[in-house]
Amino acid sequence: MDKHTIVADLREEVAFWKTIEDDALLRGGEIDFSIYLFAARIRRGCQDQLLKVWDEIALNEFRNNRSNENQPTGLGAGRLNTNITNIITVSLSNVGGKSNAS
Repeated sequence: MDKHTIVADLREEVAFWKTIEDDALLRGGEIDFSIYLFAARIRRGCQDQLLKVWDEIALNEFRNNRSNENQPTGLGAGRLNTNITNIITVSLSNVGGKSNAS
């Protein structure tokens, strides 16, 4: 089963149990409070499952994107050429020369 379908189903189930909770709280009473606690426990379980599925989807997308990267990443990646070009340009302009670096 597709994970996005599972997410949609779990979201519907969370909304359903939240509605049951709200209705039980509005009615009040001892039995309705028991229904509220039961619905809250089920809803929290569904939310936990939903978070796990979302984490799996995000991890899969991260792994797929990481394997498709064509350029370097990380601190300072892609800056070295720019800094060297700027140093050459500034140095040559200070002595009155013309830079072919850019």
